[in-house]
Amino acid sequence: RAVCSGDILVFYPKDPEQLLPELLPFIASSDAFYKVALQTSAGSLSPRTRWSDLAQFEFLLPPLADQQRIADFLWTASEHERSLDSLLGELRAVLDFQTDELMNEQGVEVRLGDVLTIVRGGSPRPIDDYFTTSVEGINWIKIGDVPPDGKYITHTAQKIKSAGVAKSRRVSPGDLVVSNSMSFGRPYIVQIEGCIHDGWLAVSDPAGHWRTEYLYYLLRSRYVQDQFRRASGGSTVKNLNTTAAENVLVVLPSLAAQDAALIRIAVTERAYAAAAQESEVAMDLLAQCRESFLGEAKL
Repeated sequence: RAVCSGDILVFYPKDPEQLLPELLPFIASSDAFYKVALQTSAGSLSPRTRWSDLAQFEFLLPPLADQQRIADFLWTASEHERSLDSLLGELRAVLDFQTDELMNEQGVEVRLGDVLTIVRGGSPRPIDDYFTTSVEGINWIKIGDVPPDGKYITHTAQKIKSAGVAKSRRVSPGDLVVSNSMSFGRPYIVQIEGCIHDGWLAVSDPAGHWRTEYLYYLLRSRYVQDQFRRASGGSTVKNLNTTAAENVLVVLPSLAAQDAALIRIAVTERAYAAAAQESEVAMDLLAQCRESFLGEAKL
């Protein structure tokens, strides 16, 4: 039992022999029902719908025996989807643990600046004068082009003219970049030719000490991210400059040890990708089945 505020509508069947209670949650969470709720909502700051409007919602209601079969299937699919969500959370925790454990590899503690070259990107100004829609334009890499948990930079929303390259920093496939402003400290592996503005740091390994993907995971580890946060300046807008990044301490293991760690991480990533794909299929199937039994729902 629970007590609800006036902002919540409580639904229950008038006659369980006509509408199965187990089916009601799927009706109320259907796109058709939600669409009607939006269409009938009123108010500027906090729009609300009314039961008198929702009560006019119409849908095809199958016989009770069919409702039971539909409800059983939908609840089974829903439980499966929740189980996959739980599995994804557990696999993410394993991946985070494996990433953090990179600092416990056998190796030598070094400053990033002693084993890597870290430089800041650049922005031609005024930038609007350099944007182009030409296919010959240079990819202009922005933080908004990649998701927070992404790994690779594969495309950009904008391009700049070739004249802007000299005033920026060019990167190539295989290079590593790190955001240094706002959402600072996020590493990504570049898979395209392009230029980075001054909101990025370009990280290169001229001596060949690192596997690029190993370095990517190492920079994502909690140990390194904590150092990034402590070193970043600014009270509201945090910035990670080249000096702060160069002073970060990490453990440099052998290339063989890096390869072994990457194999372990790859196993977890493949399992995560498979579970994510199955979860997407399960959600799509659940949504399709939920909508299909409603028929031509309408107000």
